Amino acid sequence: MASCHTAIVNGYVVEGHAPASDIRALLKNKPSVVGIAVPGMPSGTPGMEMGSKKMPIK
Repeated sequence: MASCHTAIVNGYVVEGHAPASDIRALLKNKPSVVGIAVPGMPSGTPGMEMGSKKMPIK
């Protein structure tokens, strides 16, 4: 998967507009995965709000 933002957090790849709560869960649970990703740039998601349009990632 590819997106607009990539970070390495404690050895995990975090790609896209991943919610902070999901990143915290990843770091707490330490699953055997490379990382997490939110592909694309979904309009209204955290960091991509458009005026009053806000859409939480579920």
